[in-house]
Amino acid sequence: MKKVAVDNMVLKAVASCEVAAAVRYIANRTTPEVKTAAAAGIAVHEGVAEWWRTRDAGKAVAKLLEAYRREGLGQFGDAPLVERLEWENLSAVFLEWCRRRRDERLAFDIVAVEKVFELPWLQVGGTEVVFGGRMDAVVRTAEGALLVTPPERTEEILLDCVRSSVYQVW
Repeated sequence: MKKVAVDNMVLKAVASCEVAAAVRYIANRTTPEVKTAAAAGIAVHEGVAEWWRTRDAGKAVAKLLEAYRREGLGQFGDAPLVERLEWENLSAVFLEWCRRRRDERLAFDIVAVEKVFELPWLQVGGTEVVFGGRMDAVVRTAEGALLVTPPERTEEILLDCVRSSVYQVW
């Protein structure tokens, strides 16, 4: 049976414009600027995840650089970059982000970062459609509750010590 994976990005794109979503996610067509911005976002996301796992700026910047190279950005590829995405700028901003968080105390334990999930959703003919993605962070409160942060709010939630915008899962 054929399997098709759907995530929040695909669902948002379809809700906005079905034709644009088909061009982007089925035909895999987009502008070079969108591709490089997405690649830079992936690299930064991996660096942030390493920061939350280790709380070590050196390891987080190394993970950012590893992903930046793998994605073929800047001097490691031929994709056009705007100045804000050049390595010198991106790494300086990221290192400052880490520095500002160096001494923060969190009111919870981080259980998992970038936890991949996939759930069966529906079947269409001979195709299984699954919904999946990555949970930015799973945390355990002092009371023992496990909470999942919504991806678009992870930093705000982690830095606000898990307020009301989390999903209790256990």
